[in-house]
Amino acid sequence: MSNRLPFYLTCAVLVATWAFAGYSERNPPQPLARPLDKIPNQLAGWTGTDDSPLAPRILRSLDATAVLSRTYRRMDRGVTLFVAYYAKQKAGESMHSPKYCLPGGGWEPLETSMVVVPTGNGGASINKYVLQMGGVRTLVLYWYQSPGRVIASEYAGKTLLFWDGLTRRRSGGSIVRLTFSEDTPQALKEGLELAPVVIFEMQQCLGG
Repeated sequence: MSNRLPFYLTCAVLVATWAFAGYSERNPPQPLARPLDKIPNQLAGWTGTDDSPLAPRILRSLDATAVLSRTYRRMDRGVTLFVAYYAKQKAGESMHSPKYCLPGGGWEPLETSMVVVPTGNGGASINKYVLQMGGVRTLVLYWYQSPGRVIASEYAGKTLLFWDGLTRRRSGGSIVRLTFSEDTPQALKEGLELAPVVIFEMQQCLGG
């Protein structure tokens, strides 16, 4: 019996994925409660300016319902906020994780960890990602956010996507990323201060 356990587990996963795929097709897309571009240009002392539109090939690759790319500045400091929202995700599909897309652009991963930031529902874990290219280090903080939920793990995100599709009949969600041009203690401090503000503003967009 024990020798056949992996086979049964594989079958169970395949059946669950097939069932969710069929069920999720009947779930309606989840519209945003507020457009992403309504996130204020003034955030915690930072002043934002929308970036140039993404290239069509990048938009096709993202295949997102809505996208926001905006650079915020405070004195001589800068941070880029990037959000991709998906009104309806499907089984077998996933958002573009920085762990895969940034190294593809020539960045070398140096550190992957999690940090905790305060939210209205208590502390939330988000990802801290440090990369290097040509001797330049950059700091990225990112997380996955849906109505009432902030998570770091993309695997947990897929599990909760399955659960939300079954129990709440919705599968909308977003990936949110803050990118600093340098990896310094000051950048991390600023990121940990800014992330909760962005999480709050994103919740206004997501509703629920």
